[in-house]
Amino acid sequence: MLVSLDSVLSLEECVFVVILAYLGFTLGVQMLMPLRTYIGFADGACRSTRNISSAAWVIYSPSDELVSMHGVSLGQTTNNIAEYSAVIELLSESISFGIRRLIVRLDSELVVLQLNRVYAIRNPVLLRLFLKVRLLEREFDYIKYHHIPRSLNTLADAIASRMLNRHLQ
Repeated sequence: MLVSLDSVLSLEECVFVVILAYLGFTLGVQMLMPLRTYIGFADGACRSTRNISSAAWVIYSPSDELVSMHGVSLGQTTNNIAEYSAVIELLSESISFGIRRLIVRLDSELVVLQLNRVYAIRNPVLLRLFLKVRLLEREFDYIKYHHIPRSLNTLADAIASRMLNRHLQ
């Protein structure tokens, strides 16, 4: 067989072709096997007149099926502590379900900005809760926090309000 010198690839060109082939294969696998990212909603509620709060969370599968929804009464705490407690409970329950990829949606802009390291945390109680969230995050391959308007967090908000009402009765 006769090979012309014009048709021989350089080492750099061979490496480039191999990298392109690998990237194409990887992208093809990702398109065939979509990433299984769950969606979690968390909300804390506080009745300032009685200083009673609650936390609620909801988990949806990647196919938008309801996986879990729960709420707890927290007693006398602040609204920000209730918001962090809701995130901690959401992450803990997600871990117990074996969830490794999670998008967390909250209507508390302050907590989202703190968790995304935009705002500093000066309150020692909130800092302790923040650090607990960071420890739980180690169990995830992927986790993101998004701020949403309260109108898009209706189920978690309703559960948190219901927990407050039950506590007050």
